[in-house]
Amino acid sequence: MPVPTPQGNPRRLLVALLLTALVGALAGCLAGEAAAPEAGEEDVAPPRVLLVGDSLTFMGATALQAAFRERGIEPELHAIPGSGLLEAGPQVYDWMSVLTDLVDDLDPDLVVAEFAGNYGEPYATGADGRPVLPDGDAFLEAWAEATDEAIERLGAGGARVAWVLAPPTRLGVPSLDARYAAVRRLYEERIARRWPDVQLVDWAVPLTEDGAYAETLPGEDGRPVAVRDDDGLHLTEEGSRRVAEHTVEQVL
Repeated sequence: MPVPTPQGNPRRLLVALLLTALVGALAGCLAGEAAAPEAGEEDVAPPRVLLVGDSLTFMGATALQAAFRERGIEPELHAIPGSGLLEAGPQVYDWMSVLTDLVDDLDPDLVVAEFAGNYGEPYATGADGRPVLPDGDAFLEAWAEATDEAIERLGAGGARVAWVLAPPTRLGVPSLDARYAAVRRLYEERIARRWPDVQLVDWAVPLTEDGAYAETLPGEDGRPVAVRDDDGLHLTEEGSRRVAEHTVEQVL
């Protein structure tokens, strides 16, 4: 509201000018306080998330990305079906170099890594120059060393690392099921001992009721719904959705 200016009396004129200045300053302060954000309301950039893995991550990409997007996060996903931590078959891939490049390029705050245990011919070569045969101590030792190297590379830029424990398999080939189970145990024991800051995310939790392989689980209506593919390794759309929700709940 404008302040009336008296005419003729210098003292009244001076008081009026001071009062006008005071009213203006007060209005400016009030406007500034109204515009100032409340504590905790500052814009915070969402974390940069990187997802890496083999075919379990690749085939679950849609569900994983959707689960993170629902939390306002756009994840970067890099998954190669058939690949493993060792440069071997069925899909020979130099994950160690790729992990370093991804971290350098993306500077992630969080990395979720999933490597179930894929390994086949052509086999990796051991320190003695001989092929590292699957399903033996030499294989597990080589995989353990590769796990350490992968974790070190993923966390080199300060990212928090979460490591997936793959769910149990039923491939119909006992040696393959045993290898995936052995890799899972290796992660449980080695990462807990050597990498206490790395979070383990157990995908068996949303895909089993008692820790054993389950082809179906009760749906929202109580009826059985398939969560695993017929191959005994991969997940159905529902299985991927459950895994994605569980992963996001665990790591965020």
